Amino acid sequence: MDPGVLRKAHAVFSMDLHPSKLHDVRGGVQEHINTLLMRYNEEFGGVVMCVGNFTVLSNQAPVNLYFPLFRVRVRAPVVVFTPQRGSLLTGRVTK
Repeated sequence: MDPGVLRKAHAVFSMDLHPSKLHDVRGGVQEHINTLLMRYNEEFGGVVMCVGNFTVLSNQAPVNLYFPLFRVRVRAPVVVFTPQRGSLLTGRVTK
């Protein structure tokens, strides 16, 4: 596999969590991050393959009267799969 196909980055996410996650914010953030895995993400320009240990940057998250979710900011290292035209990928196909 070409070395430029996998790219490491430090990402800062803003995510909206339901108030039911207030008792376990890290668990709610982990659930949200899991939905990003193995899907194309326009912000990164590729498929998010894995997310490392994350840090919640928000100390407070106000709940708006008209918007029932609360927003937290999270920083985490990510590995993004970004193949380009002409990249060489090697693998094995099994049935």
